[in-house]
Amino acid sequence: MNSWTPHASFSPYAPCEGQALGPTTHSTTLPAPSRHVNNPSALIPPATPRLEPIPLPPVSFDDTALNTMVTYASRPRIQYDVRRHPGYASAPKGRQHWSEEPATNPPTPKMVIVCMVLPRPFVVYPTSRDLNYVTVRDLLAATHDAFREATQGAVADDETWVPGFSM
Repeated sequence: MNSWTPHASFSPYAPCEGQALGPTTHSTTLPAPSRHVNNPSALIPPATPRLEPIPLPPVSFDDTALNTMVTYASRPRIQYDVRRHPGYASAPKGRQHWSEEPATNPPTPKMVIVCMVLPRPFVVYPTSRDLNYVTVRDLLAATHDAFREATQGAVADDETWVPGFSM
């Protein structure tokens, strides 16, 4: 076992053998401080990062617009409660096939929906094999499913959550 025991004459302030205390007769020029370090084991903390807001992506990357049936309006064009199946949704008289209309113009093969009251975005795909675009019905059905999944998750977590939604 290694143990160190100081000699009786040891003093941290006494000069070591062969060294003298006092002013030196020569001076040394020290280099100016620099960020460049010759010793790779030396650590220099990184510069403080600039905190800037991250810009959000645009709502649409091209000239795609939503069908007016599904845009926000003070008087909704579709009467729909997301707690019920989309088959219960109703639209203005005179538009018999409104649910088969494309949800966007031009029609798109998928939509990513971000809703502030849902825990995560959801993606809408066409449900009909005959159509290669998302319809208003597809959008309503995906919205219904996303809200139902969120409420089931909230019930499992013992939360009280009731969505209110109309288009």
